[in-house]
Amino acid sequence: MSNIFEKNTLIWEKLYSSGQSNLMYPNEMLVRLFNRYKNERHINTVLDYGFGSGANLIHFVEKGCDVHGVEVSESALQIVKTKLKDKNITANINIIKDGKIPYEDNFFDLVVAWQVLYYNDLESFNQTMDEISRVLKKGGLFIGTMAAIQDYSHELSNKIGDYLYSSNVPSQKGATCIILDKEDLPTFFPGKKLSVGEYYFNFDGVTSRHWVVVYED
Repeated sequence: MSNIFEKNTLIWEKLYSSGQSNLMYPNEMLVRLFNRYKNERHINTVLDYGFGSGANLIHFVEKGCDVHGVEVSESALQIVKTKLKDKNITANINIIKDGKIPYEDNFFDLVVAWQVLYYNDLESFNQTMDEISRVLKKGGLFIGTMAAIQDYSHELSNKIGDYLYSSNVPSQKGATCIILDKEDLPTFFPGKKLSVGEYYFNFDGVTSRHWVVVYED
């Protein structure tokens, strides 16, 4: 795995260990998508890739799924363990090391990577997607997001290469990010039949804009 993975890992550990980004509610658009696809197809085993403070992961558990999660931050892991215990619910959550997802091939019906994949460079992104494809069942579903041009992570960053930016967002300063136009998405998900949406809001001068990507493996 590229050293960008290690660099970004340190940034996220610092963020969670300082008590930042402790979100209490699941993302509304993800809730809608998850409930739609759960009603349309058999979804039992779910991987939340980069579960952060656990709001989305907890929603999946409360919907009756067999939920697993991986995260780079030990502090995030402990935060979510406490939340699960307080709610008297269970999920199998693990630290991901060297980019390797600690599950066997073809394990999950659904992999969710929400607002996490774009914290990579091109090498680590491709390695991450190879791992996600490995653990996703044939016919399984992927739901993820990529940062879009005009997102605040784009506005507060310096371009350092093709698709690559160095973040100046205070809580994640120095993180390497991939930020894309819509027409760039097939380059990053080659061979996949993509369904693409846009998650956008602007409030108090801050714009959040992400591409929502769904495909069947």
